Amino acid sequence: MEANGCVSLEEIEEYNYVANQTFNTKEDFFKFYDAYALHKGFGVRKDKVSYKPSTKEVTWRRFVCSCEGYRMEKHFERTDQKRQPRALTRCECNARLDVQRSASNGIWYVTDFVDVHTEGLMILKKRRQWSFGLVGFVHTRLWT
Repeated sequence: MEANGCVSLEEIEEYNYVANQTFNTKEDFFKFYDAYALHKGFGVRKDKVSYKPSTKEVTWRRFVCSCEGYRMEKHFERTDQKRQPRALTRCECNARLDVQRSASNGIWYVTDFVDVHTEGLMILKKRRQWSFGLVGFVHTRLWT
């Protein structure tokens, strides 16, 4: 989003590109969204999932920014910790991608996509540079 609050044509095209994706497996969707997130400067983790009750087959999955949400309050009050708690890394970022499997043909498609990322850029690791080209994004060196 630009400073004046308007959305550019490129941002609309990018949103439509992601929102109109379909894949044969949810793992392919995860790889796609992980590469997209890397291009945008954030990490991804798997969040909620829904199963078909009769077969326990996954029918819906949510992928979120790795900094989505906050640590639960109970973890701050624990007295039985044997090591130092990890650093706080959650910042309530709302970037997410929900995908659902079509019952008729088995194709996975996007049901909800939020592309607003509210935290700072993550430090890119060199070992992950290869994934830019997998989904057609242009590689840019953000750390130089």
